[in-house]
Amino acid sequence: MMRTASGSTAATSVGSESKHDSITALCALDIPTVKIGSQEDPFIVINNIQQRASLTKLTGMTLEKFTQWDESPSRRGRLFFYSAEHEVLIIKLPLSEIHEYLHRTLDKEITRQMSEDLYGEISAYGSATYYMRKSGMVTAAGEGDSSLGLKDRRKNDRWPTVVIEAGWSQSRAALVAKAHWWFEASNRAVKIVLLIIASPLQIQVEKWKTNPLPHSSAVAPNRPNTRLFQRQATNLYPKVHPPVLTVNRASANTPSNDYRVTSSPLRLEFRDVFLRDPVPPEGDVLLEERFFRSYAEEAWENVLDQ
Repeated sequence: MMRTASGSTAATSVGSESKHDSITALCALDIPTVKIGSQEDPFIVINNIQQRASLTKLTGMTLEKFTQWDESPSRRGRLFFYSAEHEVLIIKLPLSEIHEYLHRTLDKEITRQMSEDLYGEISAYGSATYYMRKSGMVTAAGEGDSSLGLKDRRKNDRWPTVVIEAGWSQSRAALVAKAHWWFEASNRAVKIVLLIIASPLQIQVEKWKTNPLPHSSAVAPNRPNTRLFQRQATNLYPKVHPPVLTVNRASANTPSNDYRVTSSPLRLEFRDVFLRDPVPPEGDVLLEERFFRSYAEEAWENVLDQ
């Protein structure tokens, strides 16, 4: 599993209140929780987790304990989120085949849409780890299920441009809180977060973005906030960008040609992915209805039944 440390400080561009709310929301998720005693070994605690929930929260996870777990090549589970301030670690465990299929297949299709030259500008960073830091110390950390970013990672402060988070048995609230965290932690270097919310009868893909910074957003030092500036600041909060793509089936026996696909294609704006304007014939990445019909069929009929 690749690990990537960012030198970025804690984000401020979406506002400290938003940052606080997303971290608090993640730490307060109503999920199975295990407390780690001050003298307990987190590796033993995690290895003894038997529950089948997708997300498990561990409290009492000091930064020292988190660092030991994070840097271990034999760590169990995938990091969902960590807060040093709250001493909360949330891991994904177990990683089911359907969960892995959902994000990996979408990630693969996005890169398949790119020409050889464009693919030469992008790397797939998978479930790399990214960190929020303050004064050189880790304050929070998270991993996406899949992520894409520029090969020259210095161009985006070492953050990906696109992150994919999949949820089969996870709540939408957990994924939405994580989407907010990505934008805040990266200081908006992450441009698109795709949330895949799936169940046996529906697959929904939400595209989350923040609005571009307005040209007039710069405010002179010591100048009081105006209503205009406050409205501009509000536009920086992450939002779902409609339309939301969905694939529905009436029952487990519904054939794929009767699936109801709405709001296709899924569009990934070129500038958000590559951080430059397209040069014709370059253009946005479009994932069409045909792909999502086969994507859902494979998920429901082959992966889920195994």
